[in-house]
Amino acid sequence: MTKTAKLNLTFLIIAIFSIGGSYAYVLLTNGMELPIYADLLVAQLLILLPAWGYTKKEHINLYKEIRHRRLRFGALLCLVGITLLSMPLLSFLNLFSSLFVPNAAAGLAEQMTGGPGWMNILFLAVIPAFSEEFVFRGVFFHGYRSHGFWKAALMSGLIFGLMHLNFNQFSYGFVLGVIFAAVVEASGSIYASMAIHFLINFQSAQAINALTSLTASGVEEEGMLEISGAFKQTYLVTTVIVVGIVAIVTTALVVVLVKLLAKLCDREDYFAWVLNGGEKKALQKRGTSRLIDPFFIGAAAICILFMVSRLLI
Repeated sequence: MTKTAKLNLTFLIIAIFSIGGSYAYVLLTNGMELPIYADLLVAQLLILLPAWGYTKKEHINLYKEIRHRRLRFGALLCLVGITLLSMPLLSFLNLFSSLFVPNAAAGLAEQMTGGPGWMNILFLAVIPAFSEEFVFRGVFFHGYRSHGFWKAALMSGLIFGLMHLNFNQFSYGFVLGVIFAAVVEASGSIYASMAIHFLINFQSAQAINALTSLTASGVEEEGMLEISGAFKQTYLVTTVIVVGIVAIVTTALVVVLVKLLAKLCDREDYFAWVLNGGEKKALQKRGTSRLIDPFFIGAAAICILFMVSRLLI
């Protein structure tokens, strides 16, 4: 079995383990009043453990396999800029998908409102930044890297989006996965994607903490503004259009900053060679194994069927 086939099989195992494990967790905790943080921790472990098991079975030296060079202060500032400029695109995809499917992120935020601020940051920002980046950029992106940057970025991004297991978060999870892969490639370090992942989720955690403060001060969220369903839909469509226009500009700036990140990390020529097709030509001469196989198709089908079932229930 090729390395790619083993990676795709790992994706299949993670999908089964994550979905099956979540059902088992619900059955085992039936009647128990557990905090949302327990659910979030279990969800992370159900993804992390199979990936970690894969690295052990294949005797992968994580220190050598996963690029992890230190980042300079200028590179860190560049990552902050990439994070801020990525937000309009993520907001657009979130709002656009909300026109058709439930907003899963909003549902999670509602469950976490009222919880301790530091717990929200720990379980929403800190833990996912490390565990998910290890799995999706560390194991999958680096594992698929022999097929070229773009294929590895798209494959790892697709898996990252699918493993959110709902269409709303898939919409921007896929795009985020590609951006995370790009900053890893530009910087030569997984710490770059960990930093952006943390910053994006930190903003969400802080928004939840702010809502908690408003609730505690006596402001009723539902009583702040009473509007009809039709007006809400019209307002949402208008917002999608406006945010979409802004996202076009800011996304172009993200591309500029990613290239600047490569320059700050002394990888400007290499990154330009990758983006301009130099790597693709080299791979065509060498040849690569098949990227999509029955393992990958099966895993993707399981995830999609699960997402559809959540809409029907």
